Amino acid sequence: WLLLTSQLAWPTSALYHEKSLKVFQPGDLKSPLRKEANFGFSIAYQSATQSLIISAPTADYIGRIYSCDIELKRNCTVVPYDIKRDDPLYNHDYWLGATVKAGPDYFVTCAPRYVEMGSSYNLPGEFSHCYRSSKHSKLLPISQISSQQRRVNTKKFAEDEMDSFGWSMDLKDRKILFGGPAMFSGRAMASADSAITSISGHSKGVDVKYNLGYSVAIGAFFSDKIVYAVGSPFGQNGRGKVVFFNKDWKVMSSISHKNIGTMFGAVLATAHIFSDSLTDLLVGAPTEAANHDYDTGAVYYYKTGSRRSVQMSIEHTKIISGYQPGSLFGSAIISVGDLNGDGKDEIAIAAPYEDEGKGAVYLYCGSSFLDASSNVLLQRLQPEGLHTFGLSLSSPSDYDENGCNELAIGAPQDNAVVLYKCLASVVLTVFAVFPNLRDRRNVKSPYPDRNETYFVFDSCFDVKYPKKLKTVIAKIEVTVQIKHPDATLAMPHKDGKYNVTLDIKKTRYCEKIGVSTPEHGNYNIKIFYNIQARLVNSPINETDFDGKRVILSGRSELSISDNVWAAECKVQNACKADLSLKIATSPRGSYMIGSMEPIKVNMILENKGEIAYDACVELQLEGAAMKKTPTTSCTHHPLTNTLKCAPSYALKTDKSWETTDIILKTETLTNKNKQINVTSRLYEHCTDPATFKEQNYTITVLANSEGITVNGKTNIGDVVSMTTLEVTDSGKQFQHNYMIQNDGITWEDVTCEIILPKLPYVNYPQKAVTVFIQQNSFECNMTDDLSPDYITANCKLSSIKQNIITFIIVLIQVPPTTLDDILYKQNVTIKSTLKLHFDDGDKTYSVATEVMLRDTGIPWWIILLAALIGLLILIILILILRQYGFLKRKERKKLQELRKSVRRQTVRRSMMQQQVEDRQRLTDVPIEATETDVPCGIEPDHRVEVNIK
Repeated sequence: WLLLTSQLAWPTSALYHEKSLKVFQPGDLKSPLRKEANFGFSIAYQSATQSLIISAPTADYIGRIYSCDIELKRNCTVVPYDIKRDDPLYNHDYWLGATVKAGPDYFVTCAPRYVEMGSSYNLPGEFSHCYRSSKHSKLLPISQISSQQRRVNTKKFAEDEMDSFGWSMDLKDRKILFGGPAMFSGRAMASADSAITSISGHSKGVDVKYNLGYSVAIGAFFSDKIVYAVGSPFGQNGRGKVVFFNKDWKVMSSISHKNIGTMFGAVLATAHIFSDSLTDLLVGAPTEAANHDYDTGAVYYYKTGSRRSVQMSIEHTKIISGYQPGSLFGSAIISVGDLNGDGKDEIAIAAPYEDEGKGAVYLYCGSSFLDASSNVLLQRLQPEGLHTFGLSLSSPSDYDENGCNELAIGAPQDNAVVLYKCLASVVLTVFAVFPNLRDRRNVKSPYPDRNETYFVFDSCFDVKYPKKLKTVIAKIEVTVQIKHPDATLAMPHKDGKYNVTLDIKKTRYCEKIGVSTPEHGNYNIKIFYNIQARLVNSPINETDFDGKRVILSGRSELSISDNVWAAECKVQNACKADLSLKIATSPRGSYMIGSMEPIKVNMILENKGEIAYDACVELQLEGAAMKKTPTTSCTHHPLTNTLKCAPSYALKTDKSWETTDIILKTETLTNKNKQINVTSRLYEHCTDPATFKEQNYTITVLANSEGITVNGKTNIGDVVSMTTLEVTDSGKQFQHNYMIQNDGITWEDVTCEIILPKLPYVNYPQKAVTVFIQQNSFECNMTDDLSPDYITANCKLSSIKQNIITFIIVLIQVPPTTLDDILYKQNVTIKSTLKLHFDDGDKTYSVATEVMLRDTGIPWWIILLAALIGLLILIILILILRQYGFLKRKERKKLQELRKSVRRQTVRRSMMQQQVEDRQRLTDVPIEATETDVPCGIEPDHRVEVNIK
């Protein structure tokens, strides 16, 4: 069932007009039929009278044959006959019309179960009688084999008299082949050239035990000579078999099925598929089934033409399998002739019990039988309300002369025959014709004012009509598409559509299509075009049938797609450009970091050869990033620092293309950037990255240290005085502080040297030199073995950034006793030097500190200040004493003693202050007094109360 669904989804076209089908049923007949009449059991077509010959073999105890006018819906007449029962006691049906075959003006049929009394014994038996009718005349008996012929190769009682001819039949060029499978091993009888001959299953070389003659066919299977094919669905041992005989009934060959029970050979049909002159054979096996299915059915195709090809094994033939279990696919097979114009017959195969007995007929493309892996299903027919549809098939020749045969299908369970009219198909082949596109002009352009070229090509299709078709009605819509970055369709077909009405006398139709090609278009890119044709208002969907209306054959080539090259070059697909690239920089050659003007790069591309459509330039920088690039025609790739540029138009001969300025990012350049390398690659074809011309260009980068200034000083003054105590006991320590300030460019990895003198009165700590840069600091390495006179501190400054101050602190110590004899005679100078090494020269700065001995006497201003303070205190005391009468005579003595005490205390305080200042000069650390300033001789924790009266 799933396979059926898949197959039904893919019919390529409808060749029979389903909406206008005509049904012939008993209601159309003048005399009524019983339900079990099997009207439509066999069908033939008589072309001279344009009549369907339809049998109803069980319409009564003999059977009936009807002649139905194919054009008149209710004109079916019974063909008269003079057939009577010889023995009324033996009342089974004669089955007149079990098979019907027709020539142009006659038809032949048989009654295979005709009963009469045997001549050699007084018993009734089956003795088939066959008949012939010319046009509408009554049935007349035709001669059959003689009693003497029946006795040949007989083995059983009455075999020499009884037969059952007419269950199968074929007719070709007035040669008639009858099959009689029902009696004994079966027989076949031929009527040709007024001679009646036969063969039986017992004949030499036949080797058929059952039902020889179940199917028969006449064809030129091996040469132009007629061959009889006779089928037996059970053969010798249940395996179906087909035997080929010449006209003298000599066995030529045979084919058989490898499996039992398939009924291989139950149906035979001929067709012209592989060859026009030779006949191919189709063999039905309606009960074949795969796996666990039953009665699915299959059809085997034999491409004949030689004895060897017929003897090919089943595995090497075309097999078309049915779609549903129980459908008996292959119960009827017929060639309907060439419907789609490919010169090969299409094949109709019936599955009369598909879909629970409804039945269906499948129409296959004949050419697909030559491909073992493909079955092209053209159409599936299944009208509503009928059963056993497809049990019989007939293909009326082209009575309406529209170029294809009709199809009549029997549904005998419902006493019906359905006639489908064929829609003629024409073969359309779409193609295009282009001019020489390398020499385009503007003379015929519908837009002469535009700066563009223009060309016209032919959009065409050829039509192949059926041979018999006299008039055609069809409109074809053609759609033309152009895909290209620049080229477009031009008027009057700018939308790309136009219609064509077919004329039976005309087989080629062409339309001029204009294409605009702007001057600066990139025609190295091929112009893609697509042309599609379709039938407007297909008759398939119409209710009424019109024989002049046509459909498009499945063999039609309705679409074509291709590319055309419109480049203005001499050789197809190969423009020979002659390109050169010039690179200019500003400034040229070298660049000073910090300059006001940026670095600019400019590219000029020139062409001295044929037009260049897809040239491009790739620019890669090393040493500097790109700050600004052209906004059009270029693509910047920051990760690789690459710029790819291409002209926005084709570069013609002796033309040039120039980029706008490419500005480099110089703000981040430092002294580490010694040069900027510019690499260019010129591609003649951007699509071919393997072929290019490379150039290299170097810009020298210069660095200037003018913006860097160095200053320094001693932290406690350029002149440092030492007291005697410092010289002898504590020593002295101070710092040389250097400050590096950068108002210019950033410098990286600058080497700095601090040169310190080796003096007997100077010591340097282990970490004497420290560098401070913002929040970071580090110590410099000290080296004292390079010179007997100097110690060198090496500092590696990772960067001296713009507007960032760098501090370098040098600690210098003067140990005690090292200047005992020197300072009393002369001052000494301690000098350090800082050197910064730059590419454009060194910067040097020195800090010198003069050390001298300081006088230990009390300065005069201190003495003066102390005297003034003492005098002020004395005046205050006198005023207080006077206020309280302390200066009376009896207290004068105590007052005098008090004055002495105050005077002593004042002198003592002055001496203590001098000692504190001296101690601070020695240690450079402030010393706080630990004693309470109280008068001399009075303990700090006692109070003195003075009463003055």
